[in-house]
Amino acid sequence: DIGGVLVNWHMSWITSEIAKRFAIKEENMIESFGKYLHELDCGKIEEKTFWEKIANDTNSENLGQTTESLWNTYFTKNAK
Repeated sequence: DIGGVLVNWHMSWITSEIAKRFAIKEENMIESFGKYLHELDCGKIEEKTFWEKIANDTNSENLGQTTESLWNTYFTKNAK
């Protein structure tokens, strides 16, 4: 709910960019991203845990070791 309006926004741009950056097959990224997004949205897990779970699912050691906020990096980049 953003400003009283329910929004159904698509995340394909972020899954695509992160898949490219960490050399993950995009279909694997999309599947894993969708699997854990609700937990992140509900506050059940923190962002770092979200990416670690995806890294584990996709066998991406580099993604699992990142310490940067990928949400911040990619939302800031795409908001410009």
